Order: sequence, then structure tokens, then C-alpha cells
Amino acid sequence: MSYQTYAVAAGVNTKDGDATGAFIPGAQKFSKIYGGSYKVFDNGKSGKKNFLEAVGAAPSCLDLFAYFGHGWESSTDCTHGQLGSAGIISDQDLDEFATILKTKITDTATIALYACWAGKEKGLTTRLQSKLGGNVWIYGHTCAGHSYTNPAVSEVNKMAYRKMYPYGSDLYSAWSEALQYTDLWARFPMLTDSDITRELYAVRLSGKWRVAAGGISKTYQFDWTPSTGACDEFNIAVYPSGSVTEVGTKNRGTWAIDDVMQVFWEGGTQEAWELPLNPKLEKVMIGTRSATAVRASHAQVGRLQG
Repeated sequence: MSYQTYAVAAGVNTKDGDATGAFIPGAQKFSKIYGGSYKVFDNGKSGKKNFLEAVGAAPSCLDLFAYFGHGWESSTDCTHGQLGSAGIISDQDLDEFATILKTKITDTATIALYACWAGKEKGLTTRLQSKLGGNVWIYGHTCAGHSYTNPAVSEVNKMAYRKMYPYGSDLYSAWSEALQYTDLWARFPMLTDSDITRELYAVRLSGKWRVAAGGISKTYQFDWTPSTGACDEFNIAVYPSGSVTEVGTKNRGTWAIDDVMQVFWEGGTQEAWELPLNPKLEKVMIGTRSATAVRASHAQVGRLQG
């Protein structure tokens, strides 16, 4: 079953090709992934009117709504954030937006605001969630950055606010890389934490690892090609798998990540790698033998998304 999705994007460049270089391409990629529709609005002099009309043109019963445009940090009475390209500046503006959007979404919809500053704590996303009510989940960026690959992301629902993989957390680097080089930036709003983490482990795994057991050291090369393309609720979650080789030998195999990370060698040997993966000292079971592994070098996965 496909998700019902809709995206709006600011269409007029205001600086450095922001609309044609980021907002519109973001909405196009987003809609292609979900098989949904999008609308570009004129964010010029009548920006708010055009934005609200674009929201009003959305199909009903949306599972996912996305905005691609500028967000501003400074505000009047709309604390900690404005949707600048959309003309959503004051709390009254936000009320108008929420009133229209509420008629278009389900009670459990997800809102993704690919906009700077929209996701600051106690800010725009929190206020919008309170106006929409229900079990609506909203994501936004907590600082300035690229339109849709910015890793500074927050999540808010009626229960709580949190920052996702914030700077300094264990998986921040993998999260940042995944958003920049895979289509996770578009899919994560509809995924569970465990779904996301599996992909981040795959990013972390990619490259060369030195494995030591019984005084013998070997080097493994792990490769992963992230899947891309259209998705629905049945295939949006990825269970990463790829190839592995023992460097300098003819040993080949495959690996897969689910609740555990497993390696399957063509000769029949199986390995279990403990999760979470630890690049500095990973615990490994090779059959019934204990081993350790450290990452020797990292390999980039995917292709640039921005």
C-alpha cells in the first residue's frame, strides 16, 4: 500500500539558487520516492497567500506532508522559528497554516519541515503540533544547513520533543553521512528508530576492518550499495546487506544486518558481530571462537544527495 504524500516547495530564488538548486529538486526527489505529488509556489510578494493555496490544493487523508523552503530563526510572536519562504511569520500565520493543513492530513500524519530553525525546542514544530493535535509527528531542522541533508533534526509529537542523533552522540557521523549520500533524508520520518539504526550500522560497517582471533589477523572489506527508488509502507524499511571479502585471499561472502550483524562465507563459516557496532573494539564470534575487530578505514556509501 502506498503512502498518501504531498510536498510544497518555494519556487523563486532569493539567494544562491536556493529554490532551483535545493527546494524544488528536494520536492521532486521526495515525490518520486513516495510516488506522491508536489506543488511549487511563488514565494514572492504574495508568498503566504500562494503557500496556503498550495497547501489547500493537497489531496485529502495525507500520511505525509513536506515543506521545502527557508526557515528563519528570529521571530515576533511565533517563538523560535518562522517558515520564511511561506510567509508564516506570526502565530496568526501559523494558525492559518494549521487550519488548512488539518483538513488535509490524518490524525496520525507525519509532517516534515525541511527548513532551517523550524525544529528548535519549544519552537515552531512544537507549536504546530499543538495546533494540529492528534498523534501527529513533526520533524524540523534545529539550525541552519542544507535544505534536506542537514543532520540537525528534531522530532516532536504530543508526548515529547527530542533531537535525533545530535552532534556528539555515538551515531552522529553515520547519521550525517546517510542523509548526505543516501535517500534516508526522505524516508526517516516514516521509519522507526530500529529501522534507521540498521542503516546507520551499515554506513559504519562499510570499509576495511582488521579481525584478530587466536593470534591471527585478517582484513575484511565490507561493501554496501544502498537501495534507491520508489517505496511504500511494505518496503520503506531497509534491511541492509552486502558483500565482504578477505583482503589478499579468494575468500568471499555476504553480510546482513537485522537484530544482529551476520557474515556468511562461501565456505560455510558464519560470524556474528555484536550490535551496536564498535569501530574501536568490536566483539565477533567466528563459529564458536571469540574474536575482535577494529575498523581500519571507512568507505563512503551512496551518492551525493544535495
